[in-house]
Amino acid sequence: MDNHLHFLLRIDVEQASQWSAIEVAKRWMTLYLPHGSDRKPLNVTDEFLKLKADNATWVAATRKRLSSLGWFMKCLKEPLARLANKQDGCTGAFFEGRYKSIAILDEEALLSVCAYIDLNPVGEGMREGFTLCQYSLLVDYTSRLERDGKRR
Repeated sequence: MDNHLHFLLRIDVEQASQWSAIEVAKRWMTLYLPHGSDRKPLNVTDEFLKLKADNATWVAATRKRLSSLGWFMKCLKEPLARLANKQDGCTGAFFEGRYKSIAILDEEALLSVCAYIDLNPVGEGMREGFTLCQYSLLVDYTSRLERDGKRR
């Protein structure tokens, strides 16, 4: 969609709690490559990871962030909000009132949300002249790519 996103996320705090300190450091550095004082990316070495992993306070805070919906949303929306605010010449909470989440508590709710997300382009497309047949072809094509391992 060109005007909104849908995400279905599973946050497994229990699994995150079982990661080793090195695993936490590796996952964080995969997402956030560290930079030096000259703002150039640093090379993440085994020694660097060990140094981070030996800092129990950093590991605990980072583990919490890696398993937090709020942190995920912050990291997702911050770059876009900064760009839009710069273009509009303003400051403030760009996404204020736009971030919504619901808890999926059972399989029926999960199925309902999956159907809503999957069929959302159909409803949007109907307003823009996108036919159900075109949507069906798109779903078939993307499903085939997933089965063939060409899409992740």
